Amino acid sequence: VVSKWNDIMAMKQAGPSGLKNALMEADKLLDYVMKARGVSGENMGDRLKNGGQNLSNLNAVWAAHKLRNQLAHEVEHDLVPQQIHNALLTYQQAITDLGVRL
Repeated sequence: VVSKWNDIMAMKQAGPSGLKNALMEADKLLDYVMKARGVSGENMGDRLKNGGQNLSNLNAVWAAHKLRNQLAHEVEHDLVPQQIHNALLTYQQAITDLGVRL
């Protein structure tokens, strides 16, 4: 998990597409950690509903996940680097909340 997080941090340096990829990968990494911790659910949204009490800022994680979905599914969505940086910090905190040291 730590090496994957380091890859994500390196990715975000590669301009707008790198930032977008970093966000996608951070979302996947949190999902992976939640599954590994035994949080049930069909998808990330279900796992956030079922395991969100373990996260220090569930609302911020939801906002980060929604941002990820917008970037993944909406062609017209504008990329705002500061939003992505904030979302990455949120994912980092959430992964740490689940007991993984990054």
